[in-house]
Amino acid sequence: MLNKKYIVSGLIAFLAGEALIVAAIILPKAEIGSLADWVSGIGAIGAIVGVIYQVHEQRVEFQQSKNADIAIALGIVKILKEDKSKSMMFPSDFAQTYCYNIGYSAGSFRFLGFATKETVKNLKDNKPETKEKRIKDPERENHYITEMRKFYRIDSRETSNYINYDLGLLKQNFNDGDKIYAVYDDPLGKLYFSIDFILIRKD
Repeated sequence: MLNKKYIVSGLIAFLAGEALIVAAIILPKAEIGSLADWVSGIGAIGAIVGVIYQVHEQRVEFQQSKNADIAIALGIVKILKEDKSKSMMFPSDFAQTYCYNIGYSAGSFRFLGFATKETVKNLKDNKPETKEKRIKDPERENHYITEMRKFYRIDSRETSNYINYDLGLLKQNFNDGDKIYAVYDDPLGKLYFSIDFILIRKD
């Protein structure tokens, strides 16, 4: 695939050439400067435009090279779980999520919990959370875990630890028919949402 820089540079050269043809046809007798003047002027403009574009592209690439970014996976898996007597193991459904650093540098990220589609939309629109529309972490809210979620460093092109969440616990804390997404954040407070969702079914 052709680099975008070469495509734009080629387009600039093409337009400059077309302008020269027009100038050579309709302006040879006009007293508005020689053809050499036009060639020089158009060439200078094309060069300036090309430099500005290349500086912009280099700036974008530099910014991207400094940033970490993540893609978040979310799905349902079956994991062996102990029964209440802890004498037997049986397969149980868990929501499993993890993130992959697709950026060019290492970054720190933290799992926050889950949110409905409506909550995700509100958060993306910078609307405040409400009691009904907020990020939920039922394990912490129900005191299954007592520690705060921690940030973990993830190198570029590396994957975080897997988080397995009892699907039954999610069903208790979300409504039937809710589409829920996994939510992470970074130390600056930027939120990241999974593309995939889990559909809550209580039947």
